Amino acid sequence: MTVRAIFHVITVPDAPAPYDRAILKLYYPARFTGASEERVVGMVSADDRFGKLPVVVFFNGANCSPEGYGWLAAEIAARGYLVVTCTYVAEDLPGLPGLSSGIDISKVLPTTFGTAPTSRLVRPILDGLAALDASEKGLLKGLIGFKKVILAGHSAGGTIALHNARQDWFPEVIGAFAYAGHSVPAAMLGYLTGTVLPAGKDLPILLLEAEHDGVITASAGRYAEGAADAPIYKTFKDGGCASGSLLASVRGANHFSVMHPLDPTTGRGFLDGGQDVPGEVLREVIAEVVGAYCDSVAKGDLNATQKMDMWVRDGHPWLVDIVRKGSDKS
Repeated sequence: MTVRAIFHVITVPDAPAPYDRAILKLYYPARFTGASEERVVGMVSADDRFGKLPVVVFFNGANCSPEGYGWLAAEIAARGYLVVTCTYVAEDLPGLPGLSSGIDISKVLPTTFGTAPTSRLVRPILDGLAALDASEKGLLKGLIGFKKVILAGHSAGGTIALHNARQDWFPEVIGAFAYAGHSVPAAMLGYLTGTVLPAGKDLPILLLEAEHDGVITASAGRYAEGAADAPIYKTFKDGGCASGSLLASVRGANHFSVMHPLDPTTGRGFLDGGQDVPGEVLREVIAEVVGAYCDSVAKGDLNATQKMDMWVRDGHPWLVDIVRKGSDKS
């Protein structure tokens, strides 16, 4: 399957300049037709044999280049999806501009959480997709399934996906998945010991954790006593996700195994644990599990659902464990 990508710019309405613009990269299944645009500007038509493409919006980790997730975006797109990554620079902490998932700190405080989305980007991205679908020009006209959206992300971006996967805010959203992301809040924000914020409120989600996640281990001091241990499991157990949600630990992986290539000049890769399984094997496993989840949730694919049922029942050679919400193992 050929996968191509195009770019789009959106406005972030409630962000101050110069942080009021974001660049989207949209990965889609393509089909060469011989049109002149292909040779002149490299614009390859979308493969309309898939019909409307369900959408996966993937949020990067803090100061993690979206290009590091391009391999996963291409793998998902090849299954018949539109996958969106976002390059957005903001000052999540005053005076420290960096690559961001658009977090709005004012909306994650104990007094404000649950009153509004925790990212400035979700609604502008969804509105941008709807506009592209309706546009009289463009490769994706009429092909964007912008009413079937899965929010996703890595690390802090995974947290953003989990926070905002709720249909009272975004009726278009039908699920979420996160790699090394959770909804246990930082103690410095004023949360009580043991607090777990809603994750995929009443929606089926997929949580992937890394067996050797050095970054989450090194960050344990951020969380209130009683919440620092196993925050991804606590998110799965107490975050209010729907029955059928999955938690899986990827054997031999670390916090950044989902990124390829990993940029060592930014982010906190120096805190990570060792990776004792070849990266290409881990990426294959991540793509397999994420693909099955997306196909089950967005396409109602019975084969994908049965595959996940089999993993829960019989295990998976590259998953330390996989647990389904509502099953005996959960």
